[in-house]
Amino acid sequence: MDDLKPRYEEKFKEFSELTDRKVKLLEDEINLHKRINAQLKEENTMLRKKIKDSGIII
Repeated sequence: MDDLKPRYEEKFKEFSELTDRKVKLLEDEINLHKRINAQLKEENTMLRKKIKDSGIII
């Protein structure tokens, strides 16, 4: 029982570091999806313009 506080503090520190890493990972994933979304929007715009310029009716 004497070492309960240090053990608790160590586990809390480990948990805190783990959650911080997970938050960072999820933020990175969100940013990746935002970049992909932006690229797909650009591609969509370009393809719509090509279709319009070619005279194809959708």
